Amino acid sequence: MNKRHALCSRRDVAVRVIDCILLATIFTWTSAQVRAEEHVAETATDGSGLQAARQHYGRGIELAAQGNYSQALQEFQEAYRIRPHFAVLYNIGQAHIALQQPIDAILVLEQYLREGKDQIAAERIQETNTQIAAEKALIAEIGLTARPAGATIIIDGKEVGKAPLEAPIRVAAGKHTLSVRTADGTEVIREVVSQGGERLILTIEVPSSPANISAAHRDANGLGAGAQANVMSNAGAPRPTDSISGSSIRVSTLGYVLGSVGVALGVGTLGHYLWNRNRFEQWQSTHTELASNQQAPDYMGRQIQNNELAGSIQNASHVTVGLAVAGGIFLVSGVTLVVLDRGKRPSLVTEAQHGGGVISLRAAW
Repeated sequence: MNKRHALCSRRDVAVRVIDCILLATIFTWTSAQVRAEEHVAETATDGSGLQAARQHYGRGIELAAQGNYSQALQEFQEAYRIRPHFAVLYNIGQAHIALQQPIDAILVLEQYLREGKDQIAAERIQETNTQIAAEKALIAEIGLTARPAGATIIIDGKEVGKAPLEAPIRVAAGKHTLSVRTADGTEVIREVVSQGGERLILTIEVPSSPANISAAHRDANGLGAGAQANVMSNAGAPRPTDSISGSSIRVSTLGYVLGSVGVALGVGTLGHYLWNRNRFEQWQSTHTELASNQQAPDYMGRQIQNNELAGSIQNASHVTVGLAVAGGIFLVSGVTLVVLDRGKRPSLVTEAQHGGGVISLRAAW
């Protein structure tokens, strides 16, 4: 949790910094516009198209200065579509960064460097590479193994391919909805939470459709496939339910228990200290009184009692120190377990109770 919270805090700061950068670099963008227009003018054959590109680009600059990065991005993209020029890609990449879209930002900025090559100033190349590295630190990878082969893989509502995938899926840090859907409509949906720089290894096996299983059984008895529609429809079938292993929960629970014991010992230490402190003040008062009146007839008896009290106070002080040390150890151990458990996100396994489908997930760090 701390790690995820720290990541969110860094992202918020990054966005505010980018806001300032986009406002402060408006003149840089304007000069890039001039370079883009000069390049376009050399090859332009359609004056109206050039003018339209200029208008979209200028409008994008205005919207970016106002903080409306979403609309600015659309204007920049339209300008690039009409008259492609590498300088416009830089602006598109900055808009993606401001909109917290690290994957798109990386793709566009890398394209900007490829297309611009020697035409880009060395300082701008270094700045762009630094931005790309920063955005890559905010990206996670999901290595997905999906079965059966040919199933459609969808993440956050967007189809990313068919099983098996040739490469991991790159996603921005955060929460994502991932689903695997077979040709007959059977679908398994899972939600995963990723952290920047993390790689998740995920396996999803979609169970066979109950309708297909029933139809196959009926065909074997001579009923024919035509009656399949009357057997069962999985359109309203309940989604698979999860059964998550308790390894992570047990570690966190142990941490909370140890921390609670540490706090209890701390409270006991404080109470024991206050009690012993009261006895010390009593001993000190008696000692002062006896020192000033050594001729009293009960002096010897009271002195012996006071010396015994002093010994008892000293022994109790040792107990106080022991309680304090033990409480500190328990508290630190508990906090450490909770932090490590939440920070490293231990592996977990999920089973879909839907026709035997199995989903497993483990995090690599």
